[in-house]
Amino acid sequence: MPGFFDEGPLIQYFSSPIWLEVINNLWSLLPKMVTSELQQRSRYMKTVYDALDPIVNGSATTKEKGDKYEAACVYYLKNDPFYELFFSRVGTIAQALEWDDCPVHDTQDNGIDLMAQTAEAGEWWAIQCKCYDGEKDLPKGICDSFFAHAAFIDGVDSLMVMTTAKGPGKNLQKQIDASGSMYIDTAKMAASNIDWTPFIEGVPAGERVTYDLRSHQERAVAAIEEKWAEFDRCKAIMACGTGKTLMALRLVEDWIGPAAGTILFCAPSISLVGQSMREWMGQSRVPMSSLVVCSDSKASRKDDVIPMTLDSFEYPATTNPESLYRSFKRCRRSNPDGLVVIFSTYQSIGVIHDAQTLGMPEFDVVVCDEAHRTTGNALPGVSKTEASAFMKIHFNENVAAKKRLYMTATPRIYGETAKRKGAEEDYTIASMDDESIYGPTAYQIKFGEAVEQKLLTDYKVVVLTVQEDAIGDRLPSLESDQGVNAMSLEPSDIGKIIGCWKGLVDHGEGAPDDATGLGGMLVVDDVETMVTDCKPLHRAVGFCSTINASKTITEAFSQIVEKFAEDEHEELPLKCELRHVDGNMPSDQRTRNITWLGGDVAEDECRILTNARCLAEGIDVPNLDAVIFFNAKNSTVDVVQAVGRVMRRAEGKDFGYIILPIFVPAGMTPEEALDDSKVFANVWSIL
Repeated sequence: MPGFFDEGPLIQYFSSPIWLEVINNLWSLLPKMVTSELQQRSRYMKTVYDALDPIVNGSATTKEKGDKYEAACVYYLKNDPFYELFFSRVGTIAQALEWDDCPVHDTQDNGIDLMAQTAEAGEWWAIQCKCYDGEKDLPKGICDSFFAHAAFIDGVDSLMVMTTAKGPGKNLQKQIDASGSMYIDTAKMAASNIDWTPFIEGVPAGERVTYDLRSHQERAVAAIEEKWAEFDRCKAIMACGTGKTLMALRLVEDWIGPAAGTILFCAPSISLVGQSMREWMGQSRVPMSSLVVCSDSKASRKDDVIPMTLDSFEYPATTNPESLYRSFKRCRRSNPDGLVVIFSTYQSIGVIHDAQTLGMPEFDVVVCDEAHRTTGNALPGVSKTEASAFMKIHFNENVAAKKRLYMTATPRIYGETAKRKGAEEDYTIASMDDESIYGPTAYQIKFGEAVEQKLLTDYKVVVLTVQEDAIGDRLPSLESDQGVNAMSLEPSDIGKIIGCWKGLVDHGEGAPDDATGLGGMLVVDDVETMVTDCKPLHRAVGFCSTINASKTITEAFSQIVEKFAEDEHEELPLKCELRHVDGNMPSDQRTRNITWLGGDVAEDECRILTNARCLAEGIDVPNLDAVIFFNAKNSTVDVVQAVGRVMRRAEGKDFGYIILPIFVPAGMTPEEALDDSKVFANVWSIL
């Protein structure tokens, strides 16, 4: 029987320069990869986990652990882009007792560890810090004294609990909800992406650094302002990773000038709202006050999406129009000549509308991020005020505004058939080529241009086919391993794992000169002539069809690769470690795994983070080397997001890779298997 490493997989790779003309015409399929000049930072930046792990695991006494954790909480509140402006003062209770105006006068049995005062309203927050077991939920009993006493101290306006626990216990969550308190865990701290190096080294944090626009962003600002001089709305179509969020901030600062401005920034999820707000708050060069409006919606377990509810959000937010209007007036009083920016999900437009009905003024600018999400159609006869939440943003009847900017990397345009049907049946259709709704295109930068200008990294697609004959006789030996047998892997799963591993090792480099062509693509069918000592890939995200499939791949991958290497008497040139994430995980565990993926690795190590869907949006790992599709993906958005994800620029990164492992059943040629493969066909048709 031919050995796997003797015959090897069939390897095809497509270098994007070959595809560039096609991709230039399809650049609009690329999604937004949340990007920030703030995140072009040193690879040696320390995370919150680097700061807290020694405290949790290395403190000699409970008091030492508590004191150090309190110091870490103070550092976070003073350096997070939102909280550093939200609070004018933050200190330990011992420090706060020395403040003449502090409402707390002693620490006896009240559970207060820190005190903070808001900059705009002068309100006082009492904060409890609990350095607790990260594998356990924080029980209500531990916080009872805090809630029983701190909430009734005259002058204390709000409460916050900060902890290293896995999550709040069920009864504690009820207490937090009932009291309107904030809950900050390690995952929420990690979301701010602040540098913890000064805290670890015991030195003062450096001054906040703001970034100038790059030339393409400056052109975008000028083009948008030119369109705004004539129209009340326009579009900016910019490929992923080209800095739309920072561009929009500098645009608003320049357009409003030294005058007071009221701005609305909309995004489709609480996660993106938080990321955008952190960037604007951290990068603003004018006085800025921010407010957050978010819907509190749950996600079903089967969706494998990260449930972004208010209790998972790290900043104070509201769903109440009266509260929003009161907060707006307070912000305007304390910041009469600056920007007041309301960050909101599209789903919360109703709250914005009601607040304007109460008296909140019209917006000077509305920024619509991920604007392709605002397309769609309304039922016959549905009025503008009754349209879907995502479509309401277009109309002044719902949100009064002077100017609108629609930003996206993926403009969604309806075909003529859909438009004709809509007209015949009295449907309201929002298509991004309709200038009456979206305005003209002010600026665009195509994907190919972004690559040429070195704003994005080029990429390759690697397709590896694995013959069933090459693994068939090994199945009995493999199945003797009880762990793998218990998972009932199909031969196709095993073949895909081996193909994936081979792609991570050599990813098509060193293809022989006599490689043949197949459909205009390079085919390499002699693995022995390939260069196998090329630079291996170190970080990958794997997409599977279901959560269970993701877990199975994670558990079986290393065992299968090691077994094949053992049978072939081969040394493993690359050792893979896998972890799984899904939307039902505790947020801290999920964040730890994402942070682990982007961390430093050894030369012979590869980290793979598997999932079904929950990583399709909202993670930022610029040094990601590859995306693997273990199963077919029918969603164009999911596939295109993968392409954009691996194109983020990072130090030492030459290409991003899309890896497609294809199993070739017995009696079928590799070419036939490719023609029959849904994985290959879907990705090919989309690209």
